[in-house]
Amino acid sequence: MLALEVIRGVDQGRIYPLPDGEPQLVGRSSEALPLTDRSVSRRHAELTPDGHTWWLRDLRSANGTWVNGRRLDDRVALTPGDEITCGETVLRFTHTDRLIGGPAALADPSGEIPAEGTVALSNPRPQSPDAAQARLISMGETVATISHAVKNIMQGLRGGAGAIELALAKKDIEMANEAWPILSRSLDRIHDLTFNMLAWSRSASVETEPLQLGPIIKEAIDLLAVQCRHRKVTIQMEGQEDLPPVPVDASAFHQAILNLLTNAIEAIPAKTGRIRVVLQVDEPCQWVIVAVEDNGDGVEGSRQEEIFQPFTSSKGQRGTGLGLAVTRKIASEHGGTLQIDPDYSEGARFLLRLPLVRDGDPGDTDVPGSSAGTGPPIGEFDD
Repeated sequence: MLALEVIRGVDQGRIYPLPDGEPQLVGRSSEALPLTDRSVSRRHAELTPDGHTWWLRDLRSANGTWVNGRRLDDRVALTPGDEITCGETVLRFTHTDRLIGGPAALADPSGEIPAEGTVALSNPRPQSPDAAQARLISMGETVATISHAVKNIMQGLRGGAGAIELALAKKDIEMANEAWPILSRSLDRIHDLTFNMLAWSRSASVETEPLQLGPIIKEAIDLLAVQCRHRKVTIQMEGQEDLPPVPVDASAFHQAILNLLTNAIEAIPAKTGRIRVVLQVDEPCQWVIVAVEDNGDGVEGSRQEEIFQPFTSSKGQRGTGLGLAVTRKIASEHGGTLQIDPDYSEGARFLLRLPLVRDGDPGDTDVPGSSAGTGPPIGEFDD
């Protein structure tokens, strides 16, 4: 099988097999060949198979695509051994059986978590026994945490489904109504866990465009309406009416708000719980601030940073410890921050800050290029 091997750049050591007959996108937003190099465009180049030949063409990337030191103006047929330069990353087009056997970082389909495999490294970088052992321990702890969360959710699903099945057998609609919330909550939890795991492992960059934040927040609040009615709690949205558009990835921002609201709902008491979402602009600092306030028990000062660590939860079996970690990651990907207000005394207030203007073209590369490999300095081009 043919493959692309990263021989220079931040992803050095990764190997991307090229399945026969399947075109492949190279870039930061690629699912099959994701690169984390910020000088690579989201859609940088495309590989297309034609029989036994693979063709490469540039997709008007900002820093161009180079093969063996020559910039592509048209598509070109690749030969094993060719070196492809994208931004600061250099990849070698090669047969997998020509790579030296050893532990290699295989690109996971999710685009983020490398898996150990017995293939391919031209320059394998051995790990010390202590580092390898620490990595295995960390992986084991992560798997155990996720398995525990899934097991608890499955118990809720089975319990709710069993109760509904019994109610249907007895044709007891009241019993079915009582059992449905158990099943519904478990479905919400497995949904949240799955999407947060995907977000946490994602390496592709967010794709931003100027958007009004209010409608996205309103949509997230609407999705939680049933949950709020069940617990008899309220969510109120306030803030400036004339907010300017903010460069965000709509899907990622929606998930961040949904995580913050879900966290608040689980923290507040039933019947008396209330949540406020406040939107405001900090003009001098060029930030938009989304504050999510609740009247729960708050977070102790000693834990106000710990709660943002992955798999850290104070909710017992109800939590997976990914929601706040993922939300902070999303904020960081937008050039923003997520913090808890240490001075808020009526519960908890989370402050999501996002820049009103992002430097550079968010659809393009994020750093000026230099000459990775042969050729003139990398220039600026439309993505």
